[in-house]
Amino acid sequence: MPKEHVLGLPPTITFTLFTLGCSISLALADGAADSAEADTVSAEQSAALPEVLVTAQKRPEDPVNVPISITAVSGARLVETGMTNVADLSALVPAFRIDYSGPWAQPTIRGVGSALVGPGLSPNVATYVDGIIRPSGFTSNVYFLDVDSVEVLKGPQGTLFGRNATGGAVLINTAVPTFDPHVEGRVSYGRYNTVESAMAASTGITDNLAGSVSAFFQHSDGFVTNVLTGDDAAKSEDWGVRAKLLYKPVDEAQFLLTYEHMYFNHPGAVAFSNYNGWSDGALAGAIAPSTRGIVALDYPSAATSTYDAVHLKSTFEFGWATLTSFTGGQWEHNFESADNDGSSAPIEGVFWTITDRTLSQEFNLTSAKNDSLNWVAGLYYFNNNSGWPGLYVSLSGAPAFAAFSGTLRTRSWAAFADATKTIADNWFLTLGVRYGNDQVYGNMHFVGDVPKAASHGWNNASPRAVLRYQLTPESNVYASFTRGYKAGVFNIPGDSTTPVAPEKISAFEIGYKIARQKWRLNSAVYYYDYSDLQVSSYIATGSVLTNAAKSKIYGLDLDGEFELTSGLSVTAAANYTHARYEDFPAAPGYSWNPAAGGVQIAPTNASGLPMERAPKYSANVGLRYVSPAFGGDLASSLLFSYQSRIYFDPANITSQAGYGLLNARIQWNPPSGKWHVALYGNNISDRVYINQVLPNTFFFGQTFGEPATFGVEFGFKL
Repeated sequence: MPKEHVLGLPPTITFTLFTLGCSISLALADGAADSAEADTVSAEQSAALPEVLVTAQKRPEDPVNVPISITAVSGARLVETGMTNVADLSALVPAFRIDYSGPWAQPTIRGVGSALVGPGLSPNVATYVDGIIRPSGFTSNVYFLDVDSVEVLKGPQGTLFGRNATGGAVLINTAVPTFDPHVEGRVSYGRYNTVESAMAASTGITDNLAGSVSAFFQHSDGFVTNVLTGDDAAKSEDWGVRAKLLYKPVDEAQFLLTYEHMYFNHPGAVAFSNYNGWSDGALAGAIAPSTRGIVALDYPSAATSTYDAVHLKSTFEFGWATLTSFTGGQWEHNFESADNDGSSAPIEGVFWTITDRTLSQEFNLTSAKNDSLNWVAGLYYFNNNSGWPGLYVSLSGAPAFAAFSGTLRTRSWAAFADATKTIADNWFLTLGVRYGNDQVYGNMHFVGDVPKAASHGWNNASPRAVLRYQLTPESNVYASFTRGYKAGVFNIPGDSTTPVAPEKISAFEIGYKIARQKWRLNSAVYYYDYSDLQVSSYIATGSVLTNAAKSKIYGLDLDGEFELTSGLSVTAAANYTHARYEDFPAAPGYSWNPAAGGVQIAPTNASGLPMERAPKYSANVGLRYVSPAFGGDLASSLLFSYQSRIYFDPANITSQAGYGLLNARIQWNPPSGKWHVALYGNNISDRVYINQVLPNTFFFGQTFGEPATFGVEFGFKL
């Protein structure tokens, strides 16, 4: 274990924090000394590094002027760093991570994450694709297909978005059809017989109609072997297509229609081995592996999802304001099957089907850009129907029997507004509020029991206030207060008609941003007062949902980008998060006691313990060097990311020690720029790490992150 230095940080993070801290001091001194000169130069004119405009405030803006902690990543950088989905962003965005409960994604930002997963259970970190929320954890880990940019917003979001979120938001902006013909694609082959291909094409159809189509295919044999059968237990296959039509009848109006179809098949998400060998099967003398790459499952593993969506974005320009309508329909059908003891013993196997249907409508009215007042107002409607048509259980190798069925329906509406006013020279005040109503309806039926139904509603008002001072045209300092809220739910698989209370969070943040010609720097300190956290535990075929009474979170974000020479650039980022349960006397607790029969479940006092899935330290450093070679350009990049220990449960029984991952890529581009060839490696030091632990009545199931992988890629542009 590395020796720790200042504040108990490992040397790598200590150095990163020290370097960025010095940069802040230099930036403040430089800004004060050169403010007169800087006043004559706009941020856009001075920026030499590639800039990604952000839409966090519902209009394209330079990130330096947006008083929100944001990490914005261009589509080009996603490709060059090997990022293929939302989960990969954790290597670029400290304090952001996605964990899993089986195939269900659990995103977390700064310790605020989704401890509940399942049909109809909205995430704490909302994912939006082209302005439409992806509410399901099964498909919110979006594949990056023909993406222009991705923005990760840290902290509660509500006054600028229709669906409130306590932790933050991920905004994925895909490419809009172009009238000029354009085709590009790439194909790669790597370890474990992994094939990945993607393409995108766009063209004008008439003078005012353009269309595009993009598609991807992914296959891998995976790195997990079932020793009982010799089969690949994590063989995956994904594919999808997105088609768009852009219609511009007049300059003041345009309509963008999108259709998506995606299919995902990831049995490895539920191909569990056993954390520390903890399985009731091991006590019975069965094979119960705990090492990476090996499982012993007598019951089939499956995790498939079929996703369809139709979206319409309508935009109308009035001169004084822009009206935008986001209309979305999403349909999802999922199937899971898992060996619920992770061993060769026929103790328990389960399978179930999940359906999910979401209709949403959002209207945004955004003012024209104005030096003294900018505002946005919106209305939002959300209608989600989710359910388990049937959950089936097999015990001791007997034929499966129907155990449970249920549905969860959510109807929500909200009105929100946010305005920024110039109150004095270089001083800007932002005030916003979101008021909404959530109605939740639950139906549940355990076989042999009387069917139950319940409903409940909640109203909420969430404010936002920000004071920003523009030090120079290139730098800003701000202080903000934001309230976040997540609606209550019913514990459908727990057969309970008592609602789980809404989550509430009060977030305070002070930030500083600067963008100079050869470098940029962002920093923020934050404090969260977080109450009534919704958490879950699993018992046999059901679950228990509870509220953690209270927690406190505070920390520091730093990130920067530096152009050292004309061909060499560096990105660096670090985060410190102190996240602890302040009052949680009856947390769901698991323990392993072979003398008492294996898995033991009992309430545990988690007060004072670190929150689950919240690393205290996280950081990344990236290097990119471009030089002439063989008549073209050779672009080399390295990305190292680190995170400290995390816990997978509130009682801190299961954990993953701190680890670092190193990715590399070398790409050669000919003078024409029409094609490229690249070599890549991910986790090239072959770090072994766990990416989920799922305890239940019979075992502590775990899955691992992917070992070292290497491959070659070919891409083209026409």
